[in-house]
Amino acid sequence: MARVGSFTLVVLFLSVLIGCKKQSSSTPAPVGESKARKDDPAVIQKGLIGTWTVPSFELNGKKTDAVNTMFFTFDDKTLTAKWKPQPGETKHFDSTDRLTVTIDADGFLSRTYSYTLSSAGNDVGIDLSFTNDAKEVIVLKGIVAGEGDFFRLCHGRLPGVPRPTAFVTKEGDEMLLLNLKRHKP
Repeated sequence: MARVGSFTLVVLFLSVLIGCKKQSSSTPAPVGESKARKDDPAVIQKGLIGTWTVPSFELNGKKTDAVNTMFFTFDDKTLTAKWKPQPGETKHFDSTDRLTVTIDADGFLSRTYSYTLSSAGNDVGIDLSFTNDAKEVIVLKGIVAGEGDFFRLCHGRLPGVPRPTAFVTKEGDEMLLLNLKRHKP
C-alpha cells in the first residue's frame, strides 16, 4: 500500500506540475508587453516616423508608377510631401487648393501638412491640414495602415471629400491611394 501511495503522490505531483505549465502558457502577458494593435493610432504614428518613397499611387482608379519621384517624411506632427516638378516647371499652383508651391533647394516641389490620427472604424483615420494662399485651413480626410517598411495612405484629394472606408479608388471619386515604402538611402 505504501508503494501505491507513493505512486499516487508522484502522479498527483506530475499532474499538478503539468497543469501549472498549461495555465501559465495561457496567462495574458503583463501590461506593456501585449502585442501592438495595427488599428491603434499611437502604434501607426510610431511606425510612420521617417522618410518614405512612393513606388506607386492611384488617383480616381488609375494606377501610376512614381518610382523615385515622390517622397514623404513624417515626424510626430507633420508630413512633408516632396515630388519632382514637370520639365520646365519652376513653381506649381494647385487651383483646387489655391496653393502655390515653389521648388526647394533640392529641386523638388514640397508641401508640409500637419496631421492627426484617430480611430476610424477598423482603420486609423488621418486628417492632413495645411493653410492655402488665401489663409484658409484645408483638411483632407483619409485612412492609413501598415507596419514595418510598408504603409498605405488613402485620402480625399479635395477638401470636403468624405473619409474613405477602404484602400481603393474609383473613377471620379477624387481619392488618392499612396503605397509607401520606407526610404533606405
